[in-house]
Amino acid sequence: MQPFLTNPTKRVNDLFLEFDRVLGLLVGAVVEDGASFKDVEQATLTLTNEGGRRYLEKALQQKADSYAEELWINHHHDKYGRHSRNDCRYRHHQQGTVSYHSLLGDLTVCRSTYRYSEVRNGPTVVPLELEMGLIERCTPALARSVALGYAKGPIRSYREDLEAAHRRPPSRAALEKIAKKMGMNAEHELFFIEPALRSEEKVPKQAVFISLGSDRTAVPMEEPRTEPRQRRLRRKKPRVRKKPKPIEVKWRMDYVGTVCFLDKDGEPLVTRRYRLAGYRDIGLLADRMCADVEHALRNRPKLKVVVAQDGAPELWNNVREHLRRIEILSEWYEVLDWYHMTERLGHCLQLIESDDEKREALQDRWYRQLERITGAADGLLHWLRRQRLGLSEEQREELNGHIKYFTKRRSLMEYAKMRRLNLPIGSGTTEGACKSLIGARAKRSGQRWRPPGLGAVLNLRALHQSERLDHFWRHFELRYRASRIEAAA
Repeated sequence: MQPFLTNPTKRVNDLFLEFDRVLGLLVGAVVEDGASFKDVEQATLTLTNEGGRRYLEKALQQKADSYAEELWINHHHDKYGRHSRNDCRYRHHQQGTVSYHSLLGDLTVCRSTYRYSEVRNGPTVVPLELEMGLIERCTPALARSVALGYAKGPIRSYREDLEAAHRRPPSRAALEKIAKKMGMNAEHELFFIEPALRSEEKVPKQAVFISLGSDRTAVPMEEPRTEPRQRRLRRKKPRVRKKPKPIEVKWRMDYVGTVCFLDKDGEPLVTRRYRLAGYRDIGLLADRMCADVEHALRNRPKLKVVVAQDGAPELWNNVREHLRRIEILSEWYEVLDWYHMTERLGHCLQLIESDDEKREALQDRWYRQLERITGAADGLLHWLRRQRLGLSEEQREELNGHIKYFTKRRSLMEYAKMRRLNLPIGSGTTEGACKSLIGARAKRSGQRWRPPGLGAVLNLRALHQSERLDHFWRHFELRYRASRIEAAA
């Protein structure tokens, strides 16, 4: 709640009394005597929406009418979002009527565009939008609301929620366009704003460990269907609109990374989630994750760093290379995710033992040994090699593949040591991010994506799930504002 409503002054209270009287007259004028409270409430919400809409529309129009014929405008930013000091002279160009969207309904304003006067046919700007912080023809409150709603779920669901709250949002098509454009701009600015966010964040007081990991997950992507190229003939008849070209839905990989702060019991405190398109360099993901680690270590040098993820060599090589670049990090712990290890071991035991009870007993035995006995991984590998003697050639070949997998990752299977140090042995945080960050938003029934739209929504969602969206938005909205607008002499 705003401060002026929490502790209102006497003047505010007096004005509210007058507001109550006027609102009562308005409600009485549109609601019949004896109407139910439901009807009174509906009328009250509708009238307050309309009153607020008219007030905002009037405020924008008054500001639009106040600009001189020539203006000094500074609306440029450097790569960190800071305003530059170079003012540019703009001259009145053209007047037009535009509808701006708000939570209370559309605001129709007659405003002018201004053209850069130093060059012929220079770029044009709208001073009203730059001074009032209007984002993609939305008021600041609606723009922030759209970004949050787009990050959390489909626009259709977001619009239904607004209507249920008796707001007056624009059409679904308009909201989709606004959300996608804001999301694409946010993705572009993210790499410039992220260092500023990180520099102002504090490490949780209870944090003892930093667990990081990365993974891959598939996303349904819309791609044009490949067809043989046909010779283009000269048109003899008027053009008739054709149906859209056929498309194919193909599953493409996306990268997910997490940096999680854990307390002494291994409980997560804060988790930073990152997403990177599969066609981009995976090093960009590790750069961002390790920047979090370095910032945390500069504030709390005694934090222990643990890397827990599956056995993909690409992921391990990438994160190791970037951790070595952190000068203040002398050592870290590495562990093969417990779930992936047990899944492999289960396949091995299915090849070795057909009886369910005996297989479960073997499984429990090795689980206990791996968690309690140092060097148990060596014993497991020795035991698996001896079991090959009684298998068929096909089974032996399959088991050899699993043995080779464990042998290459032997150094990552020190689970007993990790348990003694009270360090995490699973990558549940990363696996969960694959589901909550990407699966729950981008893999709904019937969904398919193109790269720009997918990047727009998932980067906003990652900010929201990392508890960074509010902080990010304070920097991001400055991209749409001017630092100075004054009348030119």
